[in-house]
Amino acid sequence: MVGAHKVIQIDSLILIENKINNAPDQPDQLPRYFIAAQQTSQLDAILYLSMDGSRAPNESNWRSADPAELRKLIKIIGACTGKEDDLVTGWLNDHALQAADARYRLLAEQYAELLQHSGGLFMPYADMKRFFDFVMEDENLENAKALIEYMRELLTFRSRKVLDAFQAATSAFYSSGLDPVDGFPFFKGLKALPDEEIKLLLIPEADSYRIEFYNQDRNLEPVSRVLRSVSMLQDFTVDSESGRYFRTFSFPAEEKVFYEYVQKLLNRIDSLDTHTI
Repeated sequence: MVGAHKVIQIDSLILIENKINNAPDQPDQLPRYFIAAQQTSQLDAILYLSMDGSRAPNESNWRSADPAELRKLIKIIGACTGKEDDLVTGWLNDHALQAADARYRLLAEQYAELLQHSGGLFMPYADMKRFFDFVMEDENLENAKALIEYMRELLTFRSRKVLDAFQAATSAFYSSGLDPVDGFPFFKGLKALPDEEIKLLLIPEADSYRIEFYNQDRNLEPVSRVLRSVSMLQDFTVDSESGRYFRTFSFPAEEKVFYEYVQKLLNRIDSLDTHTI
């Protein structure tokens, strides 16, 4: 915000003071931030973030700004409370997990899980109460334990199933496999365009399948040419920010549709060469 040699002007600003790990307030901390922000922008809000939202700023050491002015801007929020206005429910679940980029969504999902684990809360209270009532009946606890273990392995199983179905079904790409970091099935290096770094991802998600087709330098043009050549450009949505074409199918309702569509896509790509694109 304030550099060593110049001040960067910003139209508006929201400050987030992160106290999730329960760090103490530094002397005159929020007033100092407030004054620095006033030099660069219109300060819209100061979010004071703690794990459960019960902590308030320590006003006893405020010296350089009017406490009344600061209080008008401060909103105290929790990272993981199970309520609609916390960080997990109000931001990560409602916004970040809807992002077009699968890797960004994965990062948001993992961060949400970390916050929930750290806060000791994995589900909203009402949902957890219903689950508690369920496991109190007969042998439902053992059934729930087994289901949890199966759900943990389901994405991995689906990824391997997708790769097994299509890895030998196409020779259009130089390499294929499971991404070593994310575990997504991938096809990389389109032989018909050897000078491009084209990649096809077939991504199982919790309630969907997602196809991502892109050039790793984010240049949309080569991929659009490929999709146009196979008469499937109209099937995809483009995310100009990430430079990716994508299409989604619901799971499990469109499981069969997804496999049939991918097979059709790969069959048409197999027929391409440098003269047909």
